Amino acid sequence: MIVQRIVGHVNSNHVTKLMALARVAVLKDTLEINVTKNGSCVLGCKPGYDYRNSTNCIVECDPGYYDDCTKECGPCTQQPCNKTDGSCTGCCAEGYTGDKCDLTCLKGYYGKNCSEACSQNCKSEYCDPQNGTCVLGCNPGYDYSNSTNCSIECEPGFYDDCTTECGQCEVQPCNKTDGYCTGGCAKGYTGDKCDQDCLNGYYGKNCSEACSQNCKNETCDPQNGTCVLGCNPGYDYSNSTNCSIECEPGFYDDCTTECGQCEVQPCNKTDGYCTSGCAKGYTGDKCDQDCLNGYYGKNCSEACSQNCKNETCDPQNGTCVLGCNPGYDYSNSTNCSIECEPGFYDDCTTECGQCEVQPCNKTDGYCTSGCAKGYTGDKCDQDCLNGYYGKNCSEACSQNCKNETCDPQNGTCVLGCNPGYDYSNSTNCSIECEPGFYDDCTTECGQCEAQPCNKTDGYCTGGCAKGYTGDKCDQDCLNGYYGNNCSKECSQNCKNETCDPQNGTCVLGCNPGYDYSNSTNCSIAKHVHRIVRTNLVTPRMGLACLDVILDMIIKTAQTAQLNANPDFTIIVQRGVGNVKCNHVTKLMAIARVAVQKDTLEIHVTKNANLDFTMTVQRSVGNVKCNHVTKLMAIARVAVQKDTLEINVTKPLLTVTEIKKLLTPVQLLEV
Repeated sequence: MIVQRIVGHVNSNHVTKLMALARVAVLKDTLEINVTKNGSCVLGCKPGYDYRNSTNCIVECDPGYYDDCTKECGPCTQQPCNKTDGSCTGCCAEGYTGDKCDLTCLKGYYGKNCSEACSQNCKSEYCDPQNGTCVLGCNPGYDYSNSTNCSIECEPGFYDDCTTECGQCEVQPCNKTDGYCTGGCAKGYTGDKCDQDCLNGYYGKNCSEACSQNCKNETCDPQNGTCVLGCNPGYDYSNSTNCSIECEPGFYDDCTTECGQCEVQPCNKTDGYCTSGCAKGYTGDKCDQDCLNGYYGKNCSEACSQNCKNETCDPQNGTCVLGCNPGYDYSNSTNCSIECEPGFYDDCTTECGQCEVQPCNKTDGYCTSGCAKGYTGDKCDQDCLNGYYGKNCSEACSQNCKNETCDPQNGTCVLGCNPGYDYSNSTNCSIECEPGFYDDCTTECGQCEAQPCNKTDGYCTGGCAKGYTGDKCDQDCLNGYYGNNCSKECSQNCKNETCDPQNGTCVLGCNPGYDYSNSTNCSIAKHVHRIVRTNLVTPRMGLACLDVILDMIIKTAQTAQLNANPDFTIIVQRGVGNVKCNHVTKLMAIARVAVQKDTLEIHVTKNANLDFTMTVQRSVGNVKCNHVTKLMAIARVAVQKDTLEINVTKPLLTVTEIKKLLTPVQLLEV
C-alpha cells in the first residue's frame, strides 16, 4: 500500500499487508486513506464493534462487553455498559465504584458506589464491600456469631471473640476485650485473667496462703485449704480436713488402721511399729502377723504339739484349734497329750468295730486280729452281706432260708423258711414239712384224692376228693354240685337244688311231687294228685278266652310248682266286654285255684324271686298282658268234662307242647 497526503506534499511511502477492508476518514487536514481489496478493515474496528466476528466491522459487541468487544463491563446496576468506552450510565453495583464501575471499594467502605463505612468493630475495619460483613471477624469484645457486622457485644462472662470464658474474677464479669479481672481473682486463682490455679502448696485469694504441712504432698484445695489427697500418716482427715489433728491412741497412718498386737500400746502413729515388742501369738515389726503354722507364744518362739492336727495350735496358748491327730483325746487334753482309751479310735469318740480281739488300732480303727462272727471289713464295722454269716462272713446262709437271709453270726433263718421247710424243728431250715402239711409246715393240705399235697404251695397234683374243688382242694362244692372236683350237678328235684357234695343225696329232701323215701336223689315222682277242680265253661265264656286262661294257668302252675321261691298273685277277672289282668308279687302260701261265678282267681306262692311273661287275649275286644318266666318243669293238663285238672311233672316241656296234649280243649272248640 502506498499512502500519500493529498493536501500538501507527502514524500513518504507506507507499505503493508492488509487482511481486511479498511476505511479511514480524515477530516480537515487529516489524512483519509481508503484501502480496498476484499473489504476488510485492515486497522481493525472502531470501539464497540467486533472484529473477531466481522472483519468489515459491521457486528457490534455482545451485551456486557465494550471497546474491542473483549473487555467485560463493570458491575453496573443498569446493564449493559456503554459499548464504546465501558462507562456505566447508572450507578455501580454494591462494592464497586469508578466511571466504569470496575474499581472495588477502598478498605473501610462498602455498598453502592462504596458510600457506606464499615463498622468500627470489624477487625482492621475491613468488611465485605457489598454487604458490610466483617470478613476478618470482630474486634475483641464483639460477637460475630450473633452479628456479622459486629454490632453486638459479648455476653457477660465471655471476652475476646465471645467464645472464651472469663477467668475466676472476684467480681464478674471480666473485661470483654482482654478478659482482665479488674477487681482481682477469686480464691484459688491467680494471673491477670484469673485463669491460673494456685501453685501446689498454696490456696486462698491470689493464692497467698500456704497449705498445711500435714497435707499429703502438701497439696490442698486452692480455695479453702482442704487437704484433697488426705493427711500425712499420723493425722486424722475425718476430724480435720486441714490435717491439724493427730490419730487417736491405737490407730496409725490415716487413723483408720488399728495398731497391731503390741505388748505395750500404743504403736507409733506414723508407721504403726511396736517399739516395745509384740504380745503372745503375734510377730512382725507392727505385730500384725499371726504366728506361722506350728508356732505360738511371745514372738511365736514355741512349737505346737506334734499331736495337733496339721500341727496347728492357738498362736497365744498352744491349744490344738483343729483338734488332735487320730488316736489322741482333745476332750481331756486341748494340747493333745493324752491317747484314746481302749475300744475307741480316731478322735476317741468313735468306737472300735467288732474285732475278734479288742482293742482296735487307736489311729485308724483296724482290727489286726480279724473280725468277730457276723462282721467284715478292715475295721470290722460292716455287717455280713445278705446270704452270708460267720467269721469274716465266709459261710453262706441255707438256700431254704426265706430270701436266703440268716443271722450273720449263727446262720439262723431270721425271716423263717422258704415254703416246705419246718422252722420250728430246724432254725436253719434243713427239715422239710411232714406229710399232710405245706408252706410253713403249720398249714394242713386240702382234701386231695391222693395225699400228700405239694409241700411248697399245697396244690393237689392228683386232683381233689369227692365234694371238694380248687387248686388246693380246700373249697367245698358250690350249692347244686357234688362229686370229684364238684363236676356233677345236684338233681333239679332236690329241694333248693341242694345235695350232699360227695354223693349227691338231696340233704333237704325232694321238691313236691318226688319221693325221697324211694330215691335219695329225688329221681322218682310221687303219684299224681288233683290240685283243683272247678267249672270253667259258662254261657258267657268263649273258647278264645278259655284258651288264654288255660295258657295262664299252665304257666302259673309250672312256676308255682317248680321255680325256686316265686312269690306272686295273679288275678284274672272276666266282665261283660272287659278282661283285666292284675299282678301282685311276694305271697307266702301254696297254690290255690278258686272259681267264683265268672271270675277266675289264682294264688301262687313260693319263696324266691320270679321273672315271667303272661299273655291274655280275648277274641272280643283287646286286652293284652305279658308275663315272662323261666320254667323248671313240665305241666300236663287234662280236662275231664267241666273240670280242669293241672298236673306238674318233669322233664321240661314248652307250653306249646303241653297244649298239644289237651284233647279236651279240642272237644271244647267243637
